Amino acid sequence: MKSILSIPLVALFATPLAAQTVSDCDWESSARNLIEPWEDHTKVFAEGAVRLAMLDTVEPAVAAMHLLVLSPPYDEVGDRQCRTIGSGDRIGFSGIMWDALAAGYDPAVG
Repeated sequence: MKSILSIPLVALFATPLAAQTVSDCDWESSARNLIEPWEDHTKVFAEGAVRLAMLDTVEPAVAAMHLLVLSPPYDEVGDRQCRTIGSGDRIGFSGIMWDALAAGYDPAVG
């Protein structure tokens, strides 16, 4: 009986997993939200075709961190697409482990 009663208590403190959302660039991607120093908070991949940058929108303070992604495909004038990644619709993350970011490419796989 104790285990049955503990299930609601455990469920109360369980944190649901949320999917990240990718949005077209909007107010979050403003240059004022780039974290300085810029060179420490941007990374380039795919021989310069893809650039990532950390953004801090300040508010909401608990979820102010966003990831900016500039990447192909290119439009008719040669500009990359611009997207932001957050934890929900226009809501960021509480933090981003920027130093743990890594990427790899295996030509045999693609």
